Amino acid sequence: MESAEVYSSLGPESYGQLIEDIQDFAIFILDQEGRVQTWNKGAEGVFGYTDDQIVGKHFSCLFLEEDVSRGVPQQELQRAAEDGRASDDRWLVRRDGRRIWVEGCLVAIKGGSRGFGKIVRDQTRAKTAADKIHQLNVELQSTVDRLQSTQTALQEKVNELERFGDVVVGRELKMMAYEKERQSFIEEIRRLQAALNSRTETRL
Repeated sequence: MESAEVYSSLGPESYGQLIEDIQDFAIFILDQEGRVQTWNKGAEGVFGYTDDQIVGKHFSCLFLEEDVSRGVPQQELQRAAEDGRASDDRWLVRRDGRRIWVEGCLVAIKGGSRGFGKIVRDQTRAKTAADKIHQLNVELQSTVDRLQSTQTALQEKVNELERFGDVVVGRELKMMAYEKERQSFIEEIRRLQAALNSRTETRL
């Protein structure tokens, strides 16, 4: 069922009461300039303002100071007037000064000639959890990168030791071969000396 059909079937008073009683979403109406005209219970829960405290104020009071300085609220009104709606997920601020992350949409009523409707949902917990997961992933990747770097450095050391070992072992093998040849040569000299001595004794 389309919203227009719901409105028609309920009537203006019942439809208005339905919007008023919704608590999971902040729903409020702005005039053409962006001043708050209506404020439901959901908006009171999300932002901490009662309707007496907010109605008549410009909705820029819900934005961070730096966003107000950059003209973000006015840009949102302009985008909604030009395109019919403007989605906006960002940090806003409650009456007590606490920042909240919201998923919001500003809808132009009759192209903005009759104001705008703003629907907002507080997604601070989901945003905080997502940011925490992202930070953990970044830290995990940093740890993996460090381990890989350490592994590479260790492997280079191992390779260096292996090359050094090969040189040392090669030298040892050469020395062993040389010693073996030397011993064989000495044995051969002794054998010849013994044979020479034996001939000399025989002649005598």
